[in-house]
Amino acid sequence: MASIGATFPGVQTKCNWIVLAIGWHDVSAAILNVTDSAGDTFKLLIGRSAAISVGTSQALYYASAIKPTAANTVTVTFEPTAGMATAPNLRAVEYAGITAVDYFNYGSGVTSLAGPSTPTAPEVNLTMYPELVFGSGIWDGTLTKAGSGFTLRNALGGDAIIEDAFTRAAGTFGPTATFTVPVGGGEYILHVASFY
Repeated sequence: MASIGATFPGVQTKCNWIVLAIGWHDVSAAILNVTDSAGDTFKLLIGRSAAISVGTSQALYYASAIKPTAANTVTVTFEPTAGMATAPNLRAVEYAGITAVDYFNYGSGVTSLAGPSTPTAPEVNLTMYPELVFGSGIWDGTLTKAGSGFTLRNALGGDAIIEDAFTRAAGTFGPTATFTVPVGGGEYILHVASFY
């Protein structure tokens, strides 16, 4: 049974949110549970998307109104199935300024074979603001930068990305990412979610 953990370096603030992007190499292995040492409750945000041709998967989870704690460790455990989640990666971000109650607004994703060098997630049409738009991608090439209007939060080994934008007006928003296409092509997964 595979698992992966990540520890936040500082003290987390009461009623903030944690958003997780979880990637792994296998299209049959599934996530068993997501927990943290603070006792927060994690909910599925966007279920597993699988890039079949390259054997990569990604899913998003979140916890709202988190507890104040230091050195909080998030742990993701995968089901012991015929498939084995290899090389898992866990991207964890804490956000302030989102309503303390559970106001997840929208979530969607796209899986596509490499064509253009700028993959685009489904667009979010926002009528409430301010709102957080969260984008996360995983790719078998190299992701090099976030899309216009979005801030890059982290990149793991160049093949996984988190980006976000805080909207100040109604409109349509869709995260993109720029990547290099490996020899022979490839396939990417890009998710988008919004909160207010």
